[in-house]
Amino acid sequence: MASLSNTNDYTVDSSKIKFFQDNGFVVLEDVISLNEVERYVCILDAMLENKISTQDKRGDLGGHTKRIKSNVENTVQITHPDCLTSKLDHCEHFRKGIEIANTLYGGSESSQTESWGLDCSQFIVKFAKTETETPWHQDQSYYPDELVDKRACNIWLALEECTVESGCMRFIPTPLSSTLLSPHRAAGNGKGALTTDPPNGIDEQVYTPLRAGSVVVFNNYTYHFGGGNSSDVRRPAFVGQFRPKKMIQKCREIGFDHGKFTSNEDGAERTSRATKEK
Repeated sequence: MASLSNTNDYTVDSSKIKFFQDNGFVVLEDVISLNEVERYVCILDAMLENKISTQDKRGDLGGHTKRIKSNVENTVQITHPDCLTSKLDHCEHFRKGIEIANTLYGGSESSQTESWGLDCSQFIVKFAKTETETPWHQDQSYYPDELVDKRACNIWLALEECTVESGCMRFIPTPLSSTLLSPHRAAGNGKGALTTDPPNGIDEQVYTPLRAGSVVVFNNYTYHFGGGNSSDVRRPAFVGQFRPKKMIQKCREIGFDHGKFTSNEDGAERTSRATKEK
């Protein structure tokens, strides 16, 4: 079982590493201290209330369906919140995320000495009764196909209790060795998420409810889905996406930085970018 020793260190048990390698995702409990989680919640609330400007970084990841509530996004997505405030500089989530990524992708001499870094971060919120699903997809579909190294470590942190009813994440076990990317297309009306047809094994999907401060970590090729929020409370999350630093630099060199909602919400453009079946 993973253990929390202090706010700077997090030890991942070998059984968790093996589970991640076999399934492409793993739940790690009590990763971030509750005091730190509360600090993130305050920052998120300030952004939602525009006390901290989100500039052009706020959009609707659930824009592929008609809004359930006319005055609020189905799924609020704020990209690069760390660029909007200095209060997230070198935060616990990012520090531990880099260490977790190094640990989960370790196992060879080269990977043990490899340097991982933060590629992108997001605040994601599904408000109560918004009911909007994030359809089945693989995160690799959002990345340029010309990247040679496609490894990624996505760390989804629950900022408040996340239940099946409020829309916890679901995964289809996908071995870390798999590099099969299904054809993706823009979901629904083309504004919001990409999606793919559920692969064989949909009956084996695993629900991952989390308490605040716990995380689910997953690979870019792992099929996953976010349930709609049918509960009376919101479902806020803070997501860190980590990659080898060399590949982050390559992304920037080719102009890919996760930052433009104009392309993020253009269904035709995103569909054309979706990688063809390998």
